[in-house]
Amino acid sequence: RAVRGATQLDGDDREHMLERVAEMVTDVMASNGLVVDDFISVIFTSTSDLVSEFPAYAARRLGFSDVPLICARELEIAGSMPRVVRMMAHVETDLPRSDITHSYLHGAAALREEPRGHFWMNSMMAAQMTNSGMLLTATANHLSISKMRWA
Repeated sequence: RAVRGATQLDGDDREHMLERVAEMVTDVMASNGLVVDDFISVIFTSTSDLVSEFPAYAARRLGFSDVPLICARELEIAGSMPRVVRMMAHVETDLPRSDITHSYLHGAAALREEPRGHFWMNSMMAAQMTNSGMLLTATANHLSISKMRWA
């Protein structure tokens, strides 16, 4: 299976990059019940305005020493979101594709906005049920996408 993640940085600072990427990777792991040994490989991309560190180094610091990692530059599309690191991890899991949870943190949560469906919120969380049965939940700094099952 493949699982995606993205995070937006406040600025191009090495320690901030390492912190945000580590947060994204650990969120993907926690959201899908994964450990380092479940990862086959991870591709990281970053926008051209991020040059302070390789995003993959954050994963290495988390113990991804034997997992193939690669970094690449995101396409420069006019109007695209600045200061974003994305990841696509290939993982071994028994989860069906529909149960994989992708993680979009901080400003990158806007990358997964869905214009249709139902919307509800309270002071702590907003949620939207899409027409395809996906539940999007969001706080100020986190977006989670999961497949809903109705009993």
